[in-house]
Amino acid sequence: MKILVIGSLNVDYNYYVNEFPKPGETIDADLFSSRIGGKGINQAYAASQIMETTFIGKVNSADVDSLKQEINPNKNLRLELVKSNSNTGNATILINAQGENNIIISHGANYEFNKNDYESIKNVIDDYDGILLQEEINEDFLFSLISLAKSKHKLICLNPAPFHKYTSEIVNNVDIITPNETEFESLFGFKFSFNEIEDIQASIRGEINLIVVTLGEKGAVAISKNDYTFVEAYKVKAIDTVGAGDTFNGFFFANYLLTRNIKDSLKLANKASSIAVSRKGTLKAVPTLEECAKY
Repeated sequence: MKILVIGSLNVDYNYYVNEFPKPGETIDADLFSSRIGGKGINQAYAASQIMETTFIGKVNSADVDSLKQEINPNKNLRLELVKSNSNTGNATILINAQGENNIIISHGANYEFNKNDYESIKNVIDDYDGILLQEEINEDFLFSLISLAKSKHKLICLNPAPFHKYTSEIVNNVDIITPNETEFESLFGFKFSFNEIEDIQASIRGEINLIVVTLGEKGAVAISKNDYTFVEAYKVKAIDTVGAGDTFNGFFFANYLLTRNIKDSLKLANKASSIAVSRKGTLKAVPTLEECAKY
């Protein structure tokens, strides 16, 4: 089985600080680093720990070779970097002493997917079993990808992040959605609560057969029309939470696609994301399947 991930690739500029600055305040960073990020490549890298994964992203032409070298894909990860005249996407990330983060993104080439890119994907999509998507690419292209994958009867997982006004229009056309608590509230209009499970089930419509809500340090819950499964998070000291949700998404979708076992997929994804937050970095923080097995 194989996964296709179409999404964002950014260069992240990370500033580790004691506390986030107040408006108008200038503070010193304790540490600075730059690294590869973006929800698309993060999730693809995580999914590739389990099965063959192809990532399609768009970057500035001059950056293709250096990005491929820096990502250093494993044996299961194939990179298809489409060249653009726009800047490679980039993000400025502040990480405080508690491992929390604030992020500002310049999307650049991530928002430049076009009809030619669609035609290229149309020619290869039959080779894949599952499609993993996020919302860091341009809206019209995302809509087109979901329609294409749906027409080909592929299992579609959408991570509705970062949340947009159009999100509610497209989630009904995918099989799995994976919001965090904030995104869940934006989608359904009320805060997540286990007391509201029946209301959530009654709200499931369209093609959705599974809602996976990530609950941070509390764990994660998967809700279908007739049942739900909750798995507690592993207790770790969080050092850096950037990309933890992406690690969860990649591991969950790949394992679910392979096994169709919700509980085991939640457990593995929770374990992988717990390991990731205990390390600095994004791609470098993603654990291998063997590391998860020993955890």
